[in-house]
Amino acid sequence: MKFTIVIICYIIICLIVLLLWYSHFKHAFPNAMKENKYRLPVILLPVILDLTPVLGAFLPKGAVARFFEKIGNFWYGYLLIGGMLLIASVIIQRIAFSESSNYRKRQGAIGFLAAVIVLTIGLSVAGAQNATNTKVVHYHVNIKDPAATDIRLAVISDLHIGVNSNIDTYRKMVSLINDYNVDAVLVCGDLLNDSYAGIKDPEAYEEVLSGMDSTYGTYFVYGNHDVERRLIGGFAMNGQTNPKRDPKLRTFIRNCGWTTLNDQVVRIQSGNIQIVGRRDAEYPVGNNGKRLSVKKLMKKTDSDHATIVMQHEPLELKELGKEGADLIVGGHTHNGQIFPGGYIAALFNDQVYGLRKKDSASSIVTSGVGWYGIPLRVGTNSEIAIVSVHFTR
Repeated sequence: MKFTIVIICYIIICLIVLLLWYSHFKHAFPNAMKENKYRLPVILLPVILDLTPVLGAFLPKGAVARFFEKIGNFWYGYLLIGGMLLIASVIIQRIAFSESSNYRKRQGAIGFLAAVIVLTIGLSVAGAQNATNTKVVHYHVNIKDPAATDIRLAVISDLHIGVNSNIDTYRKMVSLINDYNVDAVLVCGDLLNDSYAGIKDPEAYEEVLSGMDSTYGTYFVYGNHDVERRLIGGFAMNGQTNPKRDPKLRTFIRNCGWTTLNDQVVRIQSGNIQIVGRRDAEYPVGNNGKRLSVKKLMKKTDSDHATIVMQHEPLELKELGKEGADLIVGGHTHNGQIFPGGYIAALFNDQVYGLRKKDSASSIVTSGVGWYGIPLRVGTNSEIAIVSVHFTR
């Protein structure tokens, strides 16, 4: 079912953008568009590029499929940005030139077509650069617990290592984390982009990711993209209820020196601080495809000590607070990744981004280090969250 929906959505997007693209050329250059030598290139170029994600998805796994997948992911980004600009262009032209002469309308169409092309290229290039320009954001959280002493956490999420990834992005991430001498690193899921094979050189990535220094170690929970699924334009097609997880991923995580938490609790700082890691909400692989309820999970904790919950999707925040969570950290939303995606993400998640405090619990959602599918960030940032936790009496 999901396979069909994703394919249909992609076809619809491609057709809408193609029609808008051709319509702009037709209004800007009406005489030229009557001749095949001009009309066909205008139509065929986007159609050929539209096929690159499809070839990347359905060709046998290998270098050729990786090439088309990589190009297709970029093209999908250009398609979405260009599509939004083309729609805006149509609306503005209809308002601005509604009573103008045909000559004025044609001049306006030429100007708007040029603006759409320049803006699409400019935003895409800037978005690609911004996606790899990892920033550091800081949060301060107060928790009542007289036994614990202050700690500093690095919270990262959504690394999405895949065919478009550059290992230098993660080298920079590790270097930035190590600059802050943190007590623990919390990795809140989506290490992969739905395919372990998307990691070009696993050993090199293991070497880099194992370099994060902290007092108590690095803890990891799985996300909804840490499973094996076919992608088109970077977006998963098959909606299996119980997708497989490549066994090599578990080995990869162990080689990074990380501790995986699947509805489990670890205690640090002589037991004064508890870190709870939840199974993924969408694909809780293992345990018969189920994750523990909030109530059952929190029964594993000691209510007399500070409790930090890490999960991928920012869900059940109110319930976790009621059951004793002091701090909840997660990712998943990417803060929308490409504006105005944050408004869409708000429809499906309890919290999209940043720090919120509800009653006695604080919740932090990070926009993540990587990107999903489209290797662009427009209007959002790739980031590391440095969280200073202060304990009070």
